[in-house]
Amino acid sequence: MKKKIIGILVVTLLVITALPAVGSMKVENTERILFEPNAASANRAWSDNFDSYATGSSLHGQGGWEAWDNNPATTVYVTDDQSRSSPNSVDIAWFSGVSGDIVQQFTDVNSGNWRLLAWQYVPGDMMGQSDYILMNTYSHGGSHIIQDWSLQLAVSASTGLIWDLDNTADSLPLITDEWVLIRVEIDFEADLQEVYYGGELLLSKSWTAGVSPGGAKNF
Repeated sequence: MKKKIIGILVVTLLVITALPAVGSMKVENTERILFEPNAASANRAWSDNFDSYATGSSLHGQGGWEAWDNNPATTVYVTDDQSRSSPNSVDIAWFSGVSGDIVQQFTDVNSGNWRLLAWQYVPGDMMGQSDYILMNTYSHGGSHIIQDWSLQLAVSASTGLIWDLDNTADSLPLITDEWVLIRVEIDFEADLQEVYYGGELLLSKSWTAGVSPGGAKNF
């Protein structure tokens, strides 16, 4: 599995990828960090719960989702094994020896305050590690340098923790066999991101400088 790719959104991108874990995603423009979106920002909201796609279908090419580097081999699949709504979620896992790695790209997200909500279900018998990633720069086939990753959370079955891959001191116990909310609050003006896992603060750090030598003010 690639060291720096897996997770959920970006660069224009939002990326997700990993071993057995399923989820739904939502990103919202907020009037102020930790506040709900106001009416003026509602037109910038985006969400996906995967219910409208055929169960068992490849997510690549549906709803704006693209496999990493536009390589269909790293697609993930719609499943009804677990769901918060009905009937589907997306299964992020190893398929035929290849790590699933799916991308959703966004544009002109580089100012104001934003909230990203991702629901994740980690089964108790998960093996290995999954990563949840937010990027500030991405293009298919690009160089993908380390500072492009503004956030990478490692979800590890072996350690029983979820932590910031760039600062392992920022960690919380991994919750399994239930849906858990990963919430990221991004304040571009203050260059700050706050990440909450299951309602608890996991980390707080710069969006651009949180990974050395520093990345773009962009999502």
